[in-house]
Amino acid sequence: MTDPVAMSRPTEGAAGKTGSWRTFRPVVDREACNACGLCAMYCPDGCINEDHEIDLDYCKG
Repeated sequence: MTDPVAMSRPTEGAAGKTGSWRTFRPVVDREACNACGLCAMYCPDGCINEDHEIDLDYCKG
């Protein structure tokens, strides 16, 4: 049995929420999605959940 992967979750830091400066808003193409989980795994800010919803308060685009 393997250990679960450690994944960080975004939280509000000393400077507040961090997504207000983004230039692009990511969009999930649900028709092309095969639920592989790579988008959530490679999101540097951990803003994509299991339902492929993006937390725009912390996403940097």
